[in-house]
Amino acid sequence: MRLIVARHGNTFWTGQEPVFIDASCDLPLTDEGRQQALRLADALCSYPPDRIIAAPLLRTWEYAWIIARSLQDRLKWAGTVQEDRVLSEIDYGSWTQKSMHAIDPEAYRAWQEQGVLHGRGLDDRMRPWLDSLSGSVLIVTSAGIARFLGHVIESGQWKMATGKVSVCERCDGEWHVLARNVAFLGF
Repeated sequence: MRLIVARHGNTFWTGQEPVFIDASCDLPLTDEGRQQALRLADALCSYPPDRIIAAPLLRTWEYAWIIARSLQDRLKWAGTVQEDRVLSEIDYGSWTQKSMHAIDPEAYRAWQEQGVLHGRGLDDRMRPWLDSLSGSVLIVTSAGIARFLGHVIESGQWKMATGKVSVCERCDGEWHVLARNVAFLGF
């Protein structure tokens, strides 16, 4: 089982200060975000996934469909694109629409170091869902969920930049990470 976890492309314009965005205030991709999707689609032509699963967010859905259409046009790709609520962005609560400089430093440190937000993690929802996957799957998600996927897969966080991927394989029930937070180089 091969899993490619992609964080959606840019949603903030150059020079615009990023803020915490959850599902309650979804944003579309910028032009650069759309270009990031096309670059990933180019790389995936050599290793097309069987299916794409995207979070139910405008930014992730748009990113997934740009990739899918490109693969369909270039490879006659017959895979599927699915939405899955298990990938819904976490609720940032009082952090929503604030920059990292505007939140409690201790709470932000706990988030950065331990992947704990408002005192809870997401293992219970992520682990069984990951175990149910098979084949070659591209997941398109957001920063918060990507962070927790890394925690479940290898007991560490994946701090993924927009438009980057982490790649892993599951063999005999064990996950093996091949790359973290990289531009897709091919595996």
